[in-house]
Amino acid sequence: MMKTIAITGANGMMGAHLVVQALQQQHTVRAIVRQAPNADSFFYKLISHYQCDIQKLELICCNYEDRQALSDAINGCDEVIHCAAKVNFDGKIKDMIAANVSLSKRIVNICIEYNIPHVSYLSSIAAIGQSFKGKYTWGDKHWNGLYGYTKFLGELEFLRAYEEGLDCSIYRPGVIVGPSDDKHPFSKMIMKSVVGKAPYTNGSSGFISATLLAKQILAQHNKSPFAPSVMVTANMSYKNMAEAIAQERNIGTIHISKAALRFLQLLTWIGKFVGISKQRLRSHTVNSLTSESSYSSIDASDDIVESLKESINFVGNGNR
Repeated sequence: MMKTIAITGANGMMGAHLVVQALQQQHTVRAIVRQAPNADSFFYKLISHYQCDIQKLELICCNYEDRQALSDAINGCDEVIHCAAKVNFDGKIKDMIAANVSLSKRIVNICIEYNIPHVSYLSSIAAIGQSFKGKYTWGDKHWNGLYGYTKFLGELEFLRAYEEGLDCSIYRPGVIVGPSDDKHPFSKMIMKSVVGKAPYTNGSSGFISATLLAKQILAQHNKSPFAPSVMVTANMSYKNMAEAIAQERNIGTIHISKAALRFLQLLTWIGKFVGISKQRLRSHTVNSLTSESSYSSIDASDDIVESLKESINFVGNGNR
């Protein structure tokens, strides 16, 4: 059945992949963005990359703080997928609260008011938290950090909405692999070089391709918001990921120790203190890069290495 689907944060990495997949499935898409993307933006280049027909695409520029504008964009839709979020690894929580918590509350309240049949929330494995001395804790000292905490608070808004009668799903993807804007952390990771080599640390994480994740969300893979779906298809070490990147880029690899990261953390702290740099390398980021994390996987065919190759080619061919 063809639907009218509203996607917030549609010009972000995952939002754009959801737009592409929804268009390929012949749905009508309302792509909700804060600012209209330029013709040479990642949003339009991704649509062109997958050769999508844009006749069923409606681009809606909307101030997310304007409840009436959001209501007008969402009203009449069969489904809403909430992807808009703020990622900040510098410990600044104010913007993340506004984007990841307050906006989520606004979205679910509008969906309840207008009786939207189904709403999906793109959360993160960072929202799971980390066991520390036998307890699940939050904060700057732990790898999930404040971003994960605000995504968890966003989840609570959807659980509250479910109790009030809204049909909704929550998805917690691992590291999403796929073509992305050159400013996106994933693009920076796959194109980053240290002395001409692909760097890696001792850690590991869970991965999923953007294409498969979009398909699973559109298929409403998760039916229970009280058991958010961990969307991971492969658990990989950062070393194996770096080796795959190096092979595609025809370069070598280089190991970055935890001690080296701690030294870099100190340098970025000094740099920010004296006004040379804008962002610090935080403790939870260092812990994340050096922790071995493994997640339960969904049963689906997903070639992470092929998605990685496509991502490198997309960025490397100037599709930025």
